[in-house]
Amino acid sequence: NGTASNASTVAGGISNRAGSFNGTNSNVSFHYTSGSAPMDNFTMEAWVKPNATIRIDSDNNTNYGYVPGTSGERYLFWPDEAISDVNNDASAGISVGTNGVSVYELGYYYMPALAVYSGNISSSQWTHIAVVYNNKQPSIYVNGALVHIGLQSQRRHVYAPRNIGGNGFDWGSGWYSGLADEIAFYNAALSSNEILQHAQQLCT
Repeated sequence: NGTASNASTVAGGISNRAGSFNGTNSNVSFHYTSGSAPMDNFTMEAWVKPNATIRIDSDNNTNYGYVPGTSGERYLFWPDEAISDVNNDASAGISVGTNGVSVYELGYYYMPALAVYSGNISSSQWTHIAVVYNNKQPSIYVNGALVHIGLQSQRRHVYAPRNIGGNGFDWGSGWYSGLADEIAFYNAALSSNEILQHAQQLCT
């Protein structure tokens, strides 16, 4: 359940229809049925076909005053700004492009990349990506394989996002451009075997 703004669905998804995001102003906002976003230990995953590149930064968990994630990104999952400035907490987001996957955290004057994978993400074939937060430390999986373990967050708590495709308004941070399908969030840090199973289920 969610509210779409300028996002559409198209035929040819990994299982049926996919979400199409224009890279300019498309997003879907949603709420968790539990009323609160998963925290510290959670998993985010999707099948993607991006069609634009992203900025690639280095892993960094600087706790304050480091904000490279505010420009040049394309956020498949945009961090939740409603909680990012509260009690030294942060919200996680994922930038996805044809040249890689980056996990950013948003807080007050704070948006570093805690985990960055620089590698090809196909624009013509579906790629399964997953980010697992385990005790506030993100790991990136591509097509079921662990490709990068990031740094542990220095924030009090890290929360899962509430927006798909972008942040609902544009201040230069970037909107996801391409297709996305079978998006899922889990209130647990899934195991490597579970991620592999998810990637293999529809990869036929």
